[in-house]
Amino acid sequence: MKKIFIGCSSSNELQKKYYDLAREVALQLQDKYNLVLGGNEGGMMKIIYDIFSHSNNKINIIVAKAYNKSHADRHTTKTVVYHSTERTIELIKCSDIILFLPGGIGTYTEIFSAIEEKRTNELTIPIIIYNYQGYYDSLIGILNNLYQNKFNESNISALYEVVTNLNEIN
Repeated sequence: MKKIFIGCSSSNELQKKYYDLAREVALQLQDKYNLVLGGNEGGMMKIIYDIFSHSNNKINIIVAKAYNKSHADRHTTKTVVYHSTERTIELIKCSDIILFLPGGIGTYTEIFSAIEEKRTNELTIPIIIYNYQGYYDSLIGILNNLYQNKFNESNISALYEVVTNLNEIN
């Protein structure tokens, strides 16, 4: 079974719609993929983790030492790394597909890292940004601006896919 990395928020202070989104996405994908996750201590990450773990999928959690609050069960492999940069590299390296849901600075870091790895031909797997209710409109504008103003010599939008509804996620 292929492994999907789902990048998203671990905050416990989000609007209900983001937790509902995490639940919907996890329920749709749990039978298709094993999970790679950056933690399971809270927020959207915990919801996704809980749903995947109940379906007996293999789960690989990669967490930075500073945030090592994640727990593991019989389905989970947990790897603790020292730096968040190392964590991001491992998350990407361990995955067959990357999906980004709404998230904070960690998720943004992962998005930029994945796109850069793909831009430099070191990554060949699909990168999907779920632009749920326009959450990533500003980010997509920034990425387009980089190309339009020639800060990137290639059209980086070809390196990732933007989806706006759950049915577009395979």
